[in-house]
Amino acid sequence: MTGRGVLGIVVSAVMFAAVGAGLWINGTPGYQRMLAQDERRAALLTWLATRLEVHALHYGSLPESLVEIGTEAERVDPVTHELFGYTHKGLDYQLCAVFALASDASARPELPFRQHGKGRTCFERTAEAKNPGKAYHLEAYRL
Repeated sequence: MTGRGVLGIVVSAVMFAAVGAGLWINGTPGYQRMLAQDERRAALLTWLATRLEVHALHYGSLPESLVEIGTEAERVDPVTHELFGYTHKGLDYQLCAVFALASDASARPELPFRQHGKGRTCFERTAEAKNPGKAYHLEAYRL
């Protein structure tokens, strides 16, 4: 075997090792896509929670359904296009989504919607209604 043949084999081996290491460290493109989709779900739940809490502050109660707040794109799962789960009783409410992956255990605790299991996960929250009737500008909280 010539020097060029050996060099070609070595370069190919290094390239395969680099691609393999990249996939091992970062995950496959499909895995990265699921991470991004779950991040978007968590961001939308955060946005919905903000809208619900502002609604409670303004009206003194929570809306009967998510249809009363936000746009359709903000109320539905970006992948399945189904409404996020929402129930409420008084000022206690629950938002639910179906996540593709369980979140990393090191997810920041101050971002509660980013700490979730795989599959359907529901988050229990309580809204405040201190100043019913006070005007709040929801656009200030837009994502």
